[in-house]
Amino acid sequence: NAIHDQGATALARALRAVPALRELVLDDNKIGNRGSEAVADTMAARSCKMETFSVARNNLGDPSLAFLLDSLAGKTSIVSIDVSFNSLAQCSCKALAGVLSKCANLRTLDCHWGHMRAHGAVTFAEGLAMSTS
Repeated sequence: NAIHDQGATALARALRAVPALRELVLDDNKIGNRGSEAVADTMAARSCKMETFSVARNNLGDPSLAFLLDSLAGKTSIVSIDVSFNSLAQCSCKALAGVLSKCANLRTLDCHWGHMRAHGAVTFAEGLAMSTS
């Protein structure tokens, strides 16, 4: 796919009209910072029962990934998250820790090839220790 930030922003607007959506997979795109913000804003505002969320291989930077993960923190229905092949640094690891501590139904988390480093890994581990799932 070739959804860039402009396409992701348009998609985010359209998602508001699909309250029954349970799975959102945006793998292998380049949704970028603006697209990530738009999708995150939509996800945070939705009262849907999102179960699966994936943005693998989008080459997202730390702030973009943090926006998206923060938007999932209150989604108790989420069972699977894939953020592999993106940049998991300090901000996104903190957001991921928040997801782990609030999403008791989370069963699958894929963050391989996330370029996680020391501080981010410590934050991630702390979130994992607080996890109820």
